[in-house]
Amino acid sequence: MEMKHAELNLPLFKVGDDIGARLHEGRTVVAALEDYAATLDEAARQVRELAAALRGQPCEVNADVHFVDVTAPEEVIDQLIADGVLTEPPPDEDFDAAEFDDEEEGES
Repeated sequence: MEMKHAELNLPLFKVGDDIGARLHEGRTVVAALEDYAATLDEAARQVRELAAALRGQPCEVNADVHFVDVTAPEEVIDQLIADGVLTEPPPDEDFDAAEFDDEEEGES
């Protein structure tokens, strides 16, 4: 099974900055909060769609402060990219699918 990785880029930054940016755009408090709620709904949709696609699949997620990297079977990742849930990683990243396979075999 060929493994591939891609990034989950949620439309979130920091709650204060996200709401503050909307307020600085001149929106009312209620409009800013409703818009932010819509952004949270979109982020939740992406996470739920990712979880559903990964259910029962060999996968790995590496997360840090500003990124979430997802490794799963190539066809799953390709579909999630096509659906707009994940994005291709920058081309300069090194990824060795054999390394993932070695780790997976060691878990058996």
